[in-house]
Amino acid sequence: MGVPTHTATDDALQHLLLFDGDCAMCSSLVRFVARRDKHRRIGLEPLRSDAARAQLALHGMAAPPADTLVYLRKGQLLTRSTAALYVARDLTGPWRLAFILIVVPRSLRNAVYRLVAKHRHRFMGPQDSCDWSPGGPAERH
Repeated sequence: MGVPTHTATDDALQHLLLFDGDCAMCSSLVRFVARRDKHRRIGLEPLRSDAARAQLALHGMAAPPADTLVYLRKGQLLTRSTAALYVARDLTGPWRLAFILIVVPRSLRNAVYRLVAKHRHRFMGPQDSCDWSPGGPAERH
């Protein structure tokens, strides 16, 4: 039996991961995060959701391109590789060690991020629609 996820509407939410809901790789990332966020601190929302748009507007950001991972963390808006590394840092277990890569210059990290993002549909294929919803496929185990 899974534990329900929290969403962007939670008052106490300080960690919110916004992702491309139409991308199989991104959906896999969300399932990965949901299973490893043992303290259930990270909220999960597709970028195109009303809740995500509202949170982005609160932070003065227009809707980013679909290939951009966004992590709202303790009032900071993080994107691309920096977002991914801070998500890893906030997980439990050995995944936190990936944060050491933050010392790599952001321009280099983001170049790799953009390369993967550009070809993400080729790696895992596209999705017709977002398969994530609270209590849906990303349900926590």
